[in-house]
Amino acid sequence: MDERRWTNPSPEPGQVVEYPGLSVACAAPGGALMISGDLDAALSALVQGAPVLGCGAPAPEGPHAIRIARDRALLVTDAPLDVAPGWHGSYAISLADDLYTLISLEGPRVEEIAAACTATPLDGSSPSATTLFGGLGAHVTRSGNRLMIRVQSPDGAALWSLLARLAGGRGS
Repeated sequence: MDERRWTNPSPEPGQVVEYPGLSVACAAPGGALMISGDLDAALSALVQGAPVLGCGAPAPEGPHAIRIARDRALLVTDAPLDVAPGWHGSYAISLADDLYTLISLEGPRVEEIAAACTATPLDGSSPSATTLFGGLGAHVTRSGNRLMIRVQSPDGAALWSLLARLAGGRGS
């Protein structure tokens, strides 16, 4: 057996699985840019007024930045922005449209599943949206009544499988 061969496929955008009290969906990633350096200057130049979100913070409609570190954020937009990667004065931009798998959780069991996956408060009180979610590095925000979890694309299958185990049988 080759343990490097993952048997579960990564979820595809549009894929939805319903469990008792929980809907798990893989969302389309939209546009994403990784920003490093002077976040204020970058956001001012790219999408003025876009808020910077911490762990579990509610995301507004439209562009917003998910803080990853003191000097790093993921700028999320509805569609990719036409911007050149590289250094732009005091900040750098990297294209990140396919860097993350975006999985949303919705329904009355969201908080139960979240509590089983992380000890980090998902209330926006942490300035960084990065946490361990089910043992995987993730950026967690909210959109309406949904919990939005971004994991690096290679970890998408692992998170999808973990959520199936947790949601499929309450005790499993």
